Amino acid sequence: MNTQKTKSITYGSDKSAGASLQLNRRLSQSGRNVTLRGEMSLKDSKSTSLSLQDVHLYLLDNHGTILAKDIQVAELKQMLPLL
Repeated sequence: MNTQKTKSITYGSDKSAGASLQLNRRLSQSGRNVTLRGEMSLKDSKSTSLSLQDVHLYLLDNHGTILAKDIQVAELKQMLPLL
């Protein structure tokens, strides 16, 4: 018989923007060109997470009697071969 209660809260926010610009200009009939390129990007991201756990471990005998409560897992491993 073990009990576990878990509560969690998560918040998130994400913003993003992007832009791209390209200008081409032909300078002469012989085929000379000029190209200007620009690129911009913004991003804003936030995240928060909280998780709480309340765990209780109980050691019971074959009849359901509590032998120990709120024991550590290491203690439980040591006690099991004795039962």
